[in-house]
Amino acid sequence: MTEEVSTDNELLYMMHQQDDWAVEDLLNKYKPMICGMIFRFGQFDSCSVSSDAYREDLEQESRMMLVGAAENYREDYPCSFKTYLQNCLRKHLLTIYRHSQCSSDAAFYACDSLDIIVGENHATYKAELLASNDRFFDPVYCFALNEASKQIKHLRRYFTPKEWKILCLSLESTSYQEAAALLNITRKSYGNQLSRVRKKLEYLTRKFSEEA
Repeated sequence: MTEEVSTDNELLYMMHQQDDWAVEDLLNKYKPMICGMIFRFGQFDSCSVSSDAYREDLEQESRMMLVGAAENYREDYPCSFKTYLQNCLRKHLLTIYRHSQCSSDAAFYACDSLDIIVGENHATYKAELLASNDRFFDPVYCFALNEASKQIKHLRRYFTPKEWKILCLSLESTSYQEAAALLNITRKSYGNQLSRVRKKLEYLTRKFSEEA
C-alpha cells in the first residue's frame, strides 16, 4: 500500500493549524532544492561564503526562511508555493553574496536579510511586498517569469553553459552590476556577451517559428 503524499497546500494548511509534522514534511520535501541552490550559489567565482561552515549556516537560514515563507504564502497568489519559495531563496542568497563582497561576516548579514525579506509578520511582509521596487517580491512577476522560463528550456542545448547562465541572469532581471560580479567579469564584457546571447535567442526563436 502506497503512502499518501500531501500536497503543498495541504501541508501549509496543517502548518497554520500548528501541526509540527507538517513543518517537518515540508522541510524534508524542499531540503534537496535548498541544498541544490546553496551548492550552485557556492560555485560562483569570488564567492566568499562557499566554505562548509558557511554552507551549514546558509542551509539553516534557508530552512528558517522556508518556514517564514510558508507562514506568509497565500493560495490566491498567482504562483505555486515552490516558485514563491525559489524566488525568496534566490533573493536571499543574492543579498548575502552582495554583502559578502564588502564583509567577511556573511553569516551576520544572512540573519539580517532574513527579517528584511520575510518580515516578522504578515502585515509587515505585505507592506514590503507592495512598497518594494524589487520584482522578486511580486508573485505575479514570479509566475510570469516561471512560465517564460519553461517555454525556453527546450532551447538550452543550443547554448554553451556560460551563455545559458547569462541568459538566465537576464531573465531573472539581475542588474548588470550583480551579473558581472557573479560571473567575475566587467559590466562592459557582460553587456557585450548578453547582446550576443539575445541575438542568438532571437535567431533561434525565428528559426523554430518558421519551421513550425
